[in-house]
Amino acid sequence: MKNYVATISSKGQVTIPKEIRRELGVSTPGKVVFSTNADGEVVLRPVRLKASELLGIVPAIPGRDPGDFEEMIREAMDDKADEVVADLWRS
Repeated sequence: MKNYVATISSKGQVTIPKEIRRELGVSTPGKVVFSTNADGEVVLRPVRLKASELLGIVPAIPGRDPGDFEEMIREAMDDKADEVVADLWRS
């Protein structure tokens, strides 16, 4: 395990070292969660958004009907479900 030292600013801010950000897979403007465990240790985890939380954050492509994209998502989900079921039958 590697240790990294960071300085706490007068506002209580800490810069997460580049190596840790890379390992967590976070970048700006990302979010992280600080948790404490029973031993009093602090655990830092990336916040992962659900697909439903991303709905509407990207503007529609001019000239494209958003319904087309929704249909593509449904088809992809159906295809993946078929793949998972086929894998279960092979097991």
